[in-house]
Amino acid sequence: MVFIVDDDDSLRYAISWLLATVNIQTQEFGSAMAFLDAYKPVSPACLLLDLRMPEMSGLRLQEEMMKREIHLPIIFLTSFGEVNTAVQAMKMGAVDFLGKPFNNQHLLDLVQRVLTEQVLSEVDSVHPVKRRDERLNKLSSRENDVFSKLVEGKVNKVVASELGISIKTVEFHRSRIMKKLEVQTIADLIAITR
Repeated sequence: MVFIVDDDDSLRYAISWLLATVNIQTQEFGSAMAFLDAYKPVSPACLLLDLRMPEMSGLRLQEEMMKREIHLPIIFLTSFGEVNTAVQAMKMGAVDFLGKPFNNQHLLDLVQRVLTEQVLSEVDSVHPVKRRDERLNKLSSRENDVFSKLVEGKVNKVVASELGISIKTVEFHRSRIMKKLEVQTIADLIAITR
């Protein structure tokens, strides 16, 4: 579901039609208050939001959504591409900021990416053990040996000594392990085993 909040009727219709061409449902609102009054959580979903509207701006709506704990990815649409406003919106969690007129394919790609990321995030949160096991199964036998030593808190030199390999080889395996398990730090690596 894509919620479209923009005071321009023709633009809302055009975006809705565009998204329908790739089977994405939409709900359109001519004002921020109309959206807030009618909003019912649905997932996956995102919000295409005009920055400048009468009564309540897109930025004010973003703030109000935070207060009400409405967690929806927001893509701002505006013909007034003010850098400071864009930076403020992004700091508050906006996904992107598109100037009008925008490229239709770029908008479609962006919306589809945001919706796909939500689906994947939900799968990870519902099945964290399954997701962890899938990642661990990517490790080779030697990577598993190195992994088990690293999560015991052993440094590269000790791992190399215990496994009878060079420190460079440990570093190579460690790098591949971190990439396969999609982690950045040893703390993240240890957290996977919990």
